[in-house]
Amino acid sequence: MIRGILEAFSAELAAQQTIEQDPAKAPDLARCAQSIVEAFGNAFAERGARLELDPELDLSQTWRVRGEESRLLRIYGNLVENALRHSPKDSTVTLGVVEEGQFLRAVVDDEAPGLPEDQTADRLFALFAKGKEKRGGKAGLGLYFCKITVER
Repeated sequence: MIRGILEAFSAELAAQQTIEQDPAKAPDLARCAQSIVEAFGNAFAERGARLELDPELDLSQTWRVRGEESRLLRIYGNLVENALRHSPKDSTVTLGVVEEGQFLRAVVDDEAPGLPEDQTADRLFALFAKGKEKRGGKAGLGLYFCKITVER
């Protein structure tokens, strides 16, 4: 838990620094999603679920974004771990990228029941926030890390 707290605050401080990046060396969001599918595929299979890359995603296209690849992988990883904990057996979690004008949106689409009525997305992305079930011994840092990293 302490390591998670330190990583979250370290990420917050690092994210406050401006990133000047050569666009040709920027990470590719679709390739990050593909790496996560490869890394987490077996964990999903063990739980009777599937993790896949969106079949509509054109991997021949460049999906470069400003940022650090390691942080993008961590964001995808945190969201996928969350989906793994909450996805029912025989369900599919799909990773993709959607173009929205000059921006790209990373997608983690699952078949889980969604947020409980008394929970808001703002609450779940808060520091130390946990769902009602509080399974898995998590410290409530994963979604918070995603939020601060994307905001920065």
